[in-house]
Amino acid sequence: MLQMTIKEVITKYLKEENGIQKERYCIYLIKDEETVLYVGQAGNPYDRFISHIGEDWHADPSPIGKFILQHAPASGAWLFIQYTLEDCQPFVEQHYQTSYYDVDVAEEALIKIHRPHFNKAMNYNPRPLSKKYRQKPTENPYGEQVVNYYGIK
Repeated sequence: MLQMTIKEVITKYLKEENGIQKERYCIYLIKDEETVLYVGQAGNPYDRFISHIGEDWHADPSPIGKFILQHAPASGAWLFIQYTLEDCQPFVEQHYQTSYYDVDVAEEALIKIHRPHFNKAMNYNPRPLSKKYRQKPTENPYGEQVVNYYGIK
């Protein structure tokens, strides 16, 4: 398992050539101080995170990316936690009582355990957002704020 803040992920990603994937992490989650907000899988979780916030050429920010950007700079302290497939064994065994699994089963187990608000697939009962997020955020030109706070071009 590797745990970093959102700010550390962005800072390290921007400093490293071709991202910073050096381990075999394939499952990641994004959480604030109390709640898992999103679970995902990717060959390179750093690249996927950057695409979530819309800082690659593929697409606009995803719903979790927009949420991170809307809550900057506070979201810089949220956690980006990565797991290898082997790290996920206890979660899979807890949810499925099996030791055979692949990356899809591992991701599904974490989604079922945490019920992240921003996961719609495989999540029949997403956890509601904390009361502090239910209010409409104050006007936040998130693109400009994140550019300034994180130094993203």
